[in-house]
Amino acid sequence: MSADSSTRAATKPMNMVSRELRKQDLDLELIERAGKYGKDELNKADDALTKASEELKKSQEAARHQEKSETEEQLKEKALKENDETAKKACQSYENEQEETRSDILNTETADEFSAEPISETVLGTRLDLRG
Repeated sequence: MSADSSTRAATKPMNMVSRELRKQDLDLELIERAGKYGKDELNKADDALTKASEELKKSQEAARHQEKSETEEQLKEKALKENDETAKKACQSYENEQEETRSDILNTETADEFSAEPISETVLGTRLDLRG
């Protein structure tokens, strides 16, 4: 904004210089003063433009850092969510396996209790009764 207003302020004296230079009878003092004033205003505009450019670069860099940190945060949240889901699935799978094992053990014990024949095993040709 400052650069724009300084540039506009410099146009009037520079136009005066241009008009004066077209005349046959030149007012050199007017040309010098107007030229100096216009030059000063243009320098102010250049300084303001340089400052605005630096501020823009800083704000763009800050915006990039902000976006990068937001993206990293989203990735972390997504990874945590996926880890939670994986852990829940593993836990559920483990619980299902435990339930199946309990069920198999209960079914085996029940079948053994009602079996008509005692459980036995042959070791070196000798029959051992494992039922105590």
